[in-house]
Amino acid sequence: MQEMSAVVDWDDDDDTELCHEDDGFVYRRKRRRGSGEQPSASVPAQPDLERDRTRWRRNKLLKLKDRYRKEIHRWELISNSLRAMEDKTTQVAEEYVEATAAHLVDTLDSAAGLIDELLVKANTQEAAISHVSNLTELAESICSDLEEQWSKSYIDLSVWSSPRKLISFLCN
Repeated sequence: MQEMSAVVDWDDDDDTELCHEDDGFVYRRKRRRGSGEQPSASVPAQPDLERDRTRWRRNKLLKLKDRYRKEIHRWELISNSLRAMEDKTTQVAEEYVEATAAHLVDTLDSAAGLIDELLVKANTQEAAISHVSNLTELAESICSDLEEQWSKSYIDLSVWSSPRKLISFLCN
């Protein structure tokens, strides 16, 4: 990048001048005088300095405009490619939906018979489970009745006179 420095004479001091760089750096330096140049020669240089500054600004603005134009062009390319991808995706999705719908109709026809068959199996299994459940309840009631009888027989025992008589009774 080419650096330009603008020189401004704000002081009445003839030995120094204030310099502005492109990057915003401002500093004071000793005034440069060429051979035979007088301090009054800087006054006519102001229009040249102003013209150079305007030319520099114009060039910078044109470069900035060109950079923004290129960036906008890149974004337009990205946007157009994104739109094309979206269009292609929707087209592929529509084709897939159409193909799936046709296959689904065929599958539904065959699936209806399969569903009926599965329902019959489920009903059969439900009946078997309820039958087994009834058998378990019956077995539980029989076991509880037997348990009640056994506990009743031991609770209703009379007091035995000796342990030998108790053991002989229990062994019978």
